[in-house]
Amino acid sequence: MEKPISFKVNKQQVVGMYHCPDEGEGPFPAVVCFHGFTGNKQESHRLFVKLCRALAVAGMASLRIDFRGSGDSEGDFSMMTISQEMQDARAALKFLRRRAEVDETRIGILGMSMGGLVAAYMLGEHDWVKTGVLWGAVAHPAKSADNKRKDFEYIPAMNCYQRNGWLISEAFVEELYTLDPLEVISNTSASVLLLHGENDITIPVGDAYAYERALKQSGHRVALRVIPESSHTFDSLAWETEVLGDTIAWFRTCL
Repeated sequence: MEKPISFKVNKQQVVGMYHCPDEGEGPFPAVVCFHGFTGNKQESHRLFVKLCRALAVAGMASLRIDFRGSGDSEGDFSMMTISQEMQDARAALKFLRRRAEVDETRIGILGMSMGGLVAAYMLGEHDWVKTGVLWGAVAHPAKSADNKRKDFEYIPAMNCYQRNGWLISEAFVEELYTLDPLEVISNTSASVLLLHGENDITIPVGDAYAYERALKQSGHRVALRVIPESSHTFDSLAWETEVLGDTIAWFRTCL
């Protein structure tokens, strides 16, 4: 079963797609998915769609949302901040846990790229989340901020940066310098799987090793799998198949 859903955060509508197994009575384990910067609830080459449908076949429910300002959700991308995305993420977790057919004691989180940073914060904040998977996750947001200031054109009259039609605010960039996902995720009680493309030029594979070190130093169960030769979005059939297979197997084991 696939069902469009929506809920409000600060009077703005967040839109998502909820997936639930067609067979079985439940309650089912469930996963919430957080997309990356300029992404949406489908993600690149419909990765999130494919993942959530496969999770349903494997007996797990899932929810993939558009952060406000992205996809079909209300809001303007130029006003987006990571703090706002974290508000949406918390609301999505709350929505998922309240579903009658979902087992609230078996919740997982998946985040991709900048959504991986959001996922890291959610894992660190919620000790009831059992497991998480991070795809090409941002570990050093200050470096991401530096890159955006370098690669985006600044528009003084709007106090915004623009590139390829995307506008981001100075507030978004400034906030990145204040975030520390490595410190926050060290507070998690969840097991974590890290998947990262070897040839990722958007978020270097070193970010995955940084997450691995932070989690190991905190004594948590962590597994790192670097996808040979893969890009940031795993955009080949072989890379996609490996990432989806590893992710589904992880959630089946840990949830």
